[in-house]
Amino acid sequence: MNLLYLAGSLIGVAMIVGLNLVLFGRAKSALGNIQDLGARIAADIPGFRAESGIVGNDGSAALVTDGADSTIFLIKAFGDRVVTRKLSRGMLRAVSADGSTLSLRLKDFTLPKARIALDSEITARDWEARLRKLAV
Repeated sequence: MNLLYLAGSLIGVAMIVGLNLVLFGRAKSALGNIQDLGARIAADIPGFRAESGIVGNDGSAALVTDGADSTIFLIKAFGDRVVTRKLSRGMLRAVSADGSTLSLRLKDFTLPKARIALDSEITARDWEARLRKLAV
């Protein structure tokens, strides 16, 4: 009888989750443009001024450069939250460009890797060269 209760509970939870997905869908967050990202980072880091950057094709990851000291920040969207990481020599483990996709590996167990799909291979290679100076 206990197995029957367990199976019934699991099916009930699965149905509730499925109903929520049908009714409300899945939230896909979009980071916006570089100015929006600059304002978002400036709220956390006083004196931040967005200079240049790229936003991935799907809008879930971006790289933004601080105009004050040329520091590069990785911004990654997770559901309705946004995670920001300052990319430095101690943080960036490896970077590679495969076609127009930029792949980053970080020394951070909460965000070990990030992929940014870009419009062109030239842009990916340019950012790979910038970031390779920071990789250990």
